[in-house]
Amino acid sequence: MACNKSFCSNYMLLSPEKAGLVDLVCFLFSSNIYNRKFVDVPKGTKMPFAPRWIIFLTVVAQILLRLVAKPVAWLGNLLEQWLNLLHMNTNIFVLIYNLVTGQVIGIPDETSAKYLSVLAFLDLRQDLDENIAAGDSRYNPHLSIMAAKVAYENKAFIESTVTDHWKMDFVAFYDFWNDYQKKATTQGFLFRKDENTDTETIVVAFRGTSPFDTLDWVSDVDLSWYEFPGLGKVHAGFLKALGQQKLTGWPKNLIQIFGGHDYAYYTVRGKLKELLKKNDKAKFIVTGHSLGGALAILFPAILAYHGETSMLERLDGVYTFGQPRVGNEQFGKFMEDQINNNLLPNYYRTVYCNDIVPRVPSDNSVTEFKHFGTCAYFNSFFKGKTVDEAPNKNYFSILWLIPKIINSIWELIRSFIKGCVWGSDYKETGLMQLLRVVCLLFGGVPAHCPPDYVDSTRLASTELYGTGGSSTEGKTKNKWATELDPLVDHNCLLQIILKLFAKPLKWLGYAIQQWLNLLHVNGGFLGLIFKILREKIPDRNTSKYLSIVGLLDDREKLEENIPIGDTRYNPALAIMAAKLSYENSACNEAVVSQSWRMKFLGFYHFWNGNLREKSTTKALLFRQNENTDSELIRVAFRGKSPFDADDWITDLDISYYDLPNVGRVHSGFMKALDLQKCHGWPKDITQPHKEYAYYATREILKDTLKNNPKAKFMVTGHSLGGALAILFPAILAYHKEKELLERLDEVYTFGQPSIHGTQH
Repeated sequence: MACNKSFCSNYMLLSPEKAGLVDLVCFLFSSNIYNRKFVDVPKGTKMPFAPRWIIFLTVVAQILLRLVAKPVAWLGNLLEQWLNLLHMNTNIFVLIYNLVTGQVIGIPDETSAKYLSVLAFLDLRQDLDENIAAGDSRYNPHLSIMAAKVAYENKAFIESTVTDHWKMDFVAFYDFWNDYQKKATTQGFLFRKDENTDTETIVVAFRGTSPFDTLDWVSDVDLSWYEFPGLGKVHAGFLKALGQQKLTGWPKNLIQIFGGHDYAYYTVRGKLKELLKKNDKAKFIVTGHSLGGALAILFPAILAYHGETSMLERLDGVYTFGQPRVGNEQFGKFMEDQINNNLLPNYYRTVYCNDIVPRVPSDNSVTEFKHFGTCAYFNSFFKGKTVDEAPNKNYFSILWLIPKIINSIWELIRSFIKGCVWGSDYKETGLMQLLRVVCLLFGGVPAHCPPDYVDSTRLASTELYGTGGSSTEGKTKNKWATELDPLVDHNCLLQIILKLFAKPLKWLGYAIQQWLNLLHVNGGFLGLIFKILREKIPDRNTSKYLSIVGLLDDREKLEENIPIGDTRYNPALAIMAAKLSYENSACNEAVVSQSWRMKFLGFYHFWNGNLREKSTTKALLFRQNENTDSELIRVAFRGKSPFDADDWITDLDISYYDLPNVGRVHSGFMKALDLQKCHGWPKDITQPHKEYAYYATREILKDTLKNNPKAKFMVTGHSLGGALAILFPAILAYHKEKELLERLDEVYTFGQPSIHGTQH
């Protein structure tokens, strides 16, 4: 039967099943798309190359998804049967035992309450969180995601969960008809709580995308749309799933012949009217996950389009999870008008971290699909905030590739510790952990699954869902703040991963260092073989023992071709001192005294009371031309150790302190210098129990410089040491140490990270 499109003002419908190779090529290279078999558009429609290229890619993706539909469905069914068999027999070991003893418990009937879908095995929780009571702002969102999750199961399972676990009234389960596909493709159910009371709430939950039904995925990536006067452009696949009629579109009232089909919108609307009529105080909420979320927000949109004001006034909220984009900017404005008129209260579009589905179809000038309303965005620490748009709004961004992979690694690690951190109810199933492993490079897939959404609503702050969903108050509007938050999240992830691998990393560094020292004292690998370990690894505290940095460049002597007075002399000596500071005290003393013929003043291990309550900062002090007019005291701060995770954490950390008249300064570098844990930067500290980098170095310089009024000092450092080298005079200036600063000759830093914000 032909499709009548007179009910809409404009349209673009894609039929990938009609696309041939020649047709695709012609479509790509010709702006006249009306003649293409797989594109249904008004006559004379032309399109520039950019949107044609995007459509070409999506059509190819749909063709591929259609090609693998049967094998993927077969694989999904096989996996589902196997998981149910394991579940009924507890685990693989019990199953083997039962096979041997002939006591195997068979797979339950697919229509029974004991039969679970694959998605259920990702999250076996059925009960609501006892810590979230009715009246809590998190209650409706939490009830909604649990309903959206349960919607993937069969009728018997849903009814059992609603009545036995939630102690609520199960109303109905439906297989809704799709007039375009001529089969039931949409599922949903209704239930109610507090029946016949002033707080009665009817919940409508639509089922989302089936993981092994690639035709569902085709709907998600499809760019087809219909445009309606006053409503805007709306995704065609979602409209069809909700019950759009092939011949008449969206008539306000559908005339059904006896024994006709159930269409999602019309059936749910009719059932709600019937239930709401029985209780003037009753209200309803609509929810769904993935494709179900799209249907959940489209349902009140069509109610508004039909002028069903009396029903919208009974709407208590719409909660969607992992919802794809539904319409264009005009559609968003239409829905915002409903929000502003209090006809769409509490619309929360919840997005978990890197979930791919809320980021499709793409939001750009080509596709025109856009989100609207309040987005409750959660990062991978389940920290939520309300924003206009989730970060990385189109998912496929090169800039986000590495952060997404790092985040996937963290989510995998988190899956093993969640139960210990938040309780046994948060422990992940083996199947969910396996999915995280398989999708390490494509974390948007596991992020879309219900478990993380369930955890997000449970761990959300009570304020997050308390703004009503329609107010812009509390939303993150500032673009910098929106972009900074994911940066902070990924920075924290890197630090957590480094902390987890701190000991193995340290052990690896120690093993490499020992091996390299063994090679070094034996003259290389061949020398080691011929000498058969004649030379043993030197003691770690002797001058012969070198760090990995020292073994990368074992030069000790200064460049003879750069004499004192040459403009290159001080920088050359500075980098040699910065390099030497990575070695132990004995090596520092030997090189300064014997190779450079200068006065060794000391090698110091400074205390860090902020990070690890131990010495983390090291510095070398020596002087040149003692008791002469050209006497120069040199301070070299050591940089980060390549195998010390805490040093890397200090570099990666983006925490800061804002000092008056100074500006933002990197907190990790300040702590290493040593910012006092309880007192900040007092000018003087009384009888310190430990040697602190800034205070000890300052006093050593004062004591040494007072013996020679002509003497000056220089500060240097490599990497982290460079940051400390420039911070040291900064704090001197902060403390108004004018006399000491007048004796400062130069500061040389090498590979220094940034230490400050915009004001400095």
